[in-house]
Amino acid sequence: MTHIRQLHLGHVNLPESHPRARDMTCEIYSYAIIHPDGIIVVYTGPRVGHSVVDKLYSPQITPIVDALNHAGFDEREVHAVVNTHLHFDHCGQNQSLPHAPIWITEAELEVSTTKFYTVPEWAHTEPGRLRLSSDNERLADGVHLLHTPGHTPRASIRQCRNRPWTRNHRGPSLLHMRRIRSCRRRSRR
Repeated sequence: MTHIRQLHLGHVNLPESHPRARDMTCEIYSYAIIHPDGIIVVYTGPRVGHSVVDKLYSPQITPIVDALNHAGFDEREVHAVVNTHLHFDHCGQNQSLPHAPIWITEAELEVSTTKFYTVPEWAHTEPGRLRLSSDNERLADGVHLLHTPGHTPRASIRQCRNRPWTRNHRGPSLLHMRRIRSCRRRSRR
């Protein structure tokens, strides 16, 4: 059965110029879709070592491989990485899963080349790993990518179907995973 596991990757400090600066910090999460075909990782989180990111955000990060291992998963079982968009806090550790293809929309890949959008060397992967998704692209049985502008103009969401429930997961709103889990628990009763 397909299920979703939230992985905590740490946090970043929000600079005064950030729209959510009053929150002071922002927790960073990744999501592992555990599927019979393999694990699909949604977001790899940021990393340290970029002078601007380190100065502005002071990331305190758990490596994605460590987060997967801590949750009981082998990173070699990752079947795909999905970046709904390419902001630095979502794609920084893509290189940590070098065997997995990385899914992104073509429009998001294009917009990510604009100045100050992201950290280009984190967002742009080698062509052999890059998979440009079409709307309603099937990643695995019951897991599809749907294009939805929102947080960014070119974002996508994942739709996981696992009878008797269906939920759409939009980029940052994946933080509402408790609702999905409680829905799944209720459906088993």
